[in-house]
Amino acid sequence: MPVQPSGRLEPLPALIQEALPLLHRLAANGYQAFFVGGCVRDAAAGRPLADVDIATSALPADVMELFPDSIPTGLQHGTVTVKTGGKLYEVTTFRTESGYADHRRPQEVEFIADLHGDLLRRDFTVNAMALDPKGTIIDPFHGLEDLRSGVIRAVGTPRSRFTEDALRMIRAIRFASVFGFSISHRTWKALRECAPLLRYIAMERVGAELDKMMKGPSPASAAAWLHASGLLSHTKEPLPPAFTAARPAALGGLALLPDADDRWAALSLALEADSKSAGQLFRRLKFSKARADALMSKLIFHEAVDAEAKEWWSNPEPDDFSMRKMWVSAALACGITAVRSWLDMTERMTRLPERPERLARLRQWTMQIPENGVASLNVDGREIAGKLQERPGPWLGALMRRLLLEVAMDHVANEREPLLDWCRQWSREKENEHHER
Repeated sequence: MPVQPSGRLEPLPALIQEALPLLHRLAANGYQAFFVGGCVRDAAAGRPLADVDIATSALPADVMELFPDSIPTGLQHGTVTVKTGGKLYEVTTFRTESGYADHRRPQEVEFIADLHGDLLRRDFTVNAMALDPKGTIIDPFHGLEDLRSGVIRAVGTPRSRFTEDALRMIRAIRFASVFGFSISHRTWKALRECAPLLRYIAMERVGAELDKMMKGPSPASAAAWLHASGLLSHTKEPLPPAFTAARPAALGGLALLPDADDRWAALSLALEADSKSAGQLFRRLKFSKARADALMSKLIFHEAVDAEAKEWWSNPEPDDFSMRKMWVSAALACGITAVRSWLDMTERMTRLPERPERLARLRQWTMQIPENGVASLNVDGREIAGKLQERPGPWLGALMRRLLLEVAMDHVANEREPLLDWCRQWSREKENEHHER
């Protein structure tokens, strides 16, 4: 659906239609109510809607009286979550904000009865539109025109918008990169002048915005905007130099990777950041420990295999045995997810000579690696210790890991009897070594 030149939206998207009874009920009780923000922007541009937000002249107490099952999720900012039709909707009272603390949090919130005043406090013109229940778009700041032209433009005075809330600077770049828009001259000039204010923004907020850029259709475009803006040199906690001095030209292939975490790993590799610097980045951006560890495993696997893999890849007469042993050992240490990520990054982004049979060989080796470590073996440690008539101890863990390697190398079948036979042979060899000493 193209942007509506008439200021009317027809037909209304399904998510908006489903929420109409809520607006009708507010209107029937004498209150104004409109759809606002991103849902109006995306509906007007014909994009899928993730959710809908509603603004109203009703005070939070009035909304909760009309909808007794409501949840008071943000009363200080006038927000109530309304349950209706089996769904949840955020309904917020028209408001103005002032006295921003630390260039982020408004210290004073005043509820008002005027939609225009509510739209005036918003960040960009494309986000400062409202939609009434009949499909008419209220657009006091020409957001439709900017949507058609593909421009991110601050509402009112750009410098005021950015000093009120410094996170808006990085949001401007996120919108520009995700939608493929430009940034208006005045907005861009103010963004660059206000860039040092980003130091007031919590790293979690910055990390969340960067993550959305990385998940978007053009992470390389986001990197180019960020590089040109200088914003990442002003974060509350300093980021590793490899990431603040990013070379956007090296990142063109990121969009080819469907997985966001593979994109983060590929970004680190493209910028020649070692796993230590990348780990510092993930911690500074407040990624969860589990996610940071998974990302680190991908980079550590790369460091373990990259040099030898490139040599093996280019050699017309490769040493498959040595390569496979190194590959399998690294895979068992870092996990199969890290291996698959390396394969995807190599296939989609590598500049290695085209050798599809080599990549197929690596994938075949990977498929033969048990995914759940020693738990994948069809024999357990207690049975092995019993068959060898030995008491369990540290030796057993080492033996299980060696047995896992033999299975992964396809030297022994992952079946009970072959595994026990291999363990018996191992035990005899150990005994012979002991007697020879």
